[in-house]
Amino acid sequence: MRNGGFETGTLAPWTFYGGAATDGAAAHDGGWAVRVGPARAAAEQVVTVRPGTTYTLAGWGRVSAAGTELSLGAKQYDTAGSTTRAAFTATAYARGSTDFTTGPAATSVRIYCYARSGSGYGWCDDVTLTAH
Repeated sequence: MRNGGFETGTLAPWTFYGGAATDGAAAHDGGWAVRVGPARAAAEQVVTVRPGTTYTLAGWGRVSAAGTELSLGAKQYDTAGSTTRAAFTATAYARGSTDFTTGPAATSVRIYCYARSGSGYGWCDDVTLTAH
């Protein structure tokens, strides 16, 4: 992952849609996190991976209000377009992780931080991707 802690103070190389921005007041660790929301907003990054390899995606997430759900996930890592995610619904930071195995021809995966539902914001920070 590049800029998984958002410590550059910018979203690059993450792309975004909806409302997404770096936030210097709500980091889990360091000086910055990414804030997405309200719902239907995301920051995404395409990461190079090895075919047929198991990875763990991990990071910290929280939401601003009850009823809001945030996802940290991986998608499009095989020919079926599979998706896996860790969900966050608490207002205090918690660590989440999810495992996935890339397809036999996979060379990339799309990592995302996504405000799925609710009227509040979500924050992701310290996102890592580890091969096993």
